[in-house]
Amino acid sequence: MTKSKTLKREELYDLVWSFPMTKLAKRFGLSDQGLAKKCKKHNIPRPPMGYWAKLEHGKRVKKTPLPSNTDHVLEVIDFQLKM
Repeated sequence: MTKSKTLKREELYDLVWSFPMTKLAKRFGLSDQGLAKKCKKHNIPRPPMGYWAKLEHGKRVKKTPLPSNTDHVLEVIDFQLKM
């Protein structure tokens, strides 16, 4: 049985910058690479390597802003969740 989950582009952007990709991807039934592909398709920047380690150790980290999007089709992201 599958269930769908729909997020706006901004919502996924906020999640990607709030949780490591490996943990977040499991929520959607994807691998971290599968989620990375969704981000790339929808022009959502991801934290660079070492981001979470730096954050954990109190270092300053830079959050890449969400670029504007002119393609309204890419504003909504659908996930098929496996139940």
